[in-house]
Amino acid sequence: MTAKLKGPVSARYRWTVVSRLLAATVGSYVVASLFGALTAFVLPELSGLTLADGVVIGTMLGFVVHAGLFVFAFSPVRAGRVWGWLLGMALLMGVMLWAAGGNALFPPAPH
Repeated sequence: MTAKLKGPVSARYRWTVVSRLLAATVGSYVVASLFGALTAFVLPELSGLTLADGVVIGTMLGFVVHAGLFVFAFSPVRAGRVWGWLLGMALLMGVMLWAAGGNALFPPAPH
């Protein structure tokens, strides 16, 4: 059974779909990348794992976060709220990564 559209699709609906698509692809990628970097940077310090193990675990968890946020972007929640959550998480993880010393502009001095 196929659904038939009643009349033309509005421009607002089209922009909402584009916004959700960008949130699902770009927004979730940014958050997942920051999460993976933060995990890879902090996990070896907290648990005593090697740096390589931290990077592998951070990368695998980043894929899980990316998939979850991709699904969340197309949830029934308003698109503005999705963007708010993505921006909030990205800002929080970016600040946490910077505070932990893992930033590209001012890398920590070697010991």
